Amino acid sequence: MHTLKNNDEFENPGLLTELAENRAKIYWFLAEFYNVKPTKELLKELHQRIKTLRYDDEFGEDFAKLEDFLRRFDYNDILNLQVHFTKLFRGVKRGYGPPPPYESLYRGENSVFGEWTLRVMAFFHDCGFGIIDDSVGPPDHITSELKFMSMLCIKENESRKQNDSSYLQWMEKELRFLDEHIFQWVPHYCSLIEQENDGFYSIIARITRKWIESDFDFLKLMLST
Repeated sequence: MHTLKNNDEFENPGLLTELAENRAKIYWFLAEFYNVKPTKELLKELHQRIKTLRYDDEFGEDFAKLEDFLRRFDYNDILNLQVHFTKLFRGVKRGYGPPPPYESLYRGENSVFGEWTLRVMAFFHDCGFGIIDDSVGPPDHITSELKFMSMLCIKENESRKQNDSSYLQWMEKELRFLDEHIFQWVPHYCSLIEQENDGFYSIIARITRKWIESDFDFLKLMLST
């Protein structure tokens, strides 16, 4: 997804524009899985969207497993998948799956809409954004945070297309949000999902965790050159 093979590629505007666009697509693609209950229509749509994504070899096996699952999925088993979704992401009750994916809950607070929620809202506002996804409730939900990263990548992409040097500022915001927020809790959360579920959602969680780690390293490298 990120691979730049030599120094010339670091200075290739067209390639870097394509990378920003693809990164935006991947963040948005992953965000959907954590908030939308699976339906036949959604799974078919996601199967088609996988084909539009580009990724490095390190992700090849995981994306191949995901695509294979979606291609072979027996839609008569959709109810069972929806039960897994509710258990893993809705936080129905203590002991029945992990707490729901809000940053505040995974950074030491006892309830949602606490200090970390306010910090996320302030970050959105400072970047010129309001509510990212009102369907998730408090904006420190994993879906909202991943979609926000997608929007930052879109802003970077637009700036690059216009030969506007502000793309560096957008990349700095991307790295800062990863460093101060997403990277502080989402990899741990994804590891919990991988332990809770050995099927479809474990693949999603593993891709999400590896993607965040890879993108974090990519941005640090790009901004240090």
